[in-house]
Amino acid sequence: MIPTGELIWVSAQPLIRLFLCVAAGFVLTKTEFLLPVAARSARQMILNVTAPSLMFSRVVPAFNYSNIGVPGPLTLVALLYEAIGIVMSWIIKQLFWVPHRFRYGILAAGGWGNVGDIPTSVLLSLTAPFNGTSDQNLAVAYISTFILIFFVCLHQYSPYPI
Repeated sequence: MIPTGELIWVSAQPLIRLFLCVAAGFVLTKTEFLLPVAARSARQMILNVTAPSLMFSRVVPAFNYSNIGVPGPLTLVALLYEAIGIVMSWIIKQLFWVPHRFRYGILAAGGWGNVGDIPTSVLLSLTAPFNGTSDQNLAVAYISTFILIFFVCLHQYSPYPI
């Protein structure tokens, strides 16, 4: 049995890493070391090269004959997750006051939640003590289904290219 304190520390590590990355980006931007053009280029590199490479390198070893049917139900759950978020935010928009300029933004915020960075980093840290790399690969493979649906739906309905 793993001690509770160790599990709490393992689960807090990804959030600390995430906060450090955000703080570094904030400092680089405020000191004008990272110009907006460079930030856009880095964003395109992350979205188009590194994120798909990470997902592919984790997805391929994770699926085998026993769990190859899992992406189908995960895709359905991801679509339902977005649909439920949109419906709930529409109900909130109907029942409560929402600023005029944010009337459709609340639908986007409800439909496309954070299914990428935080869940991936938390699951990578939480699965490490148990079954090591195989559980980490499986966690990223499952989350990558949600990320794929997120990107496809967001790109489909976005007037701006990702």
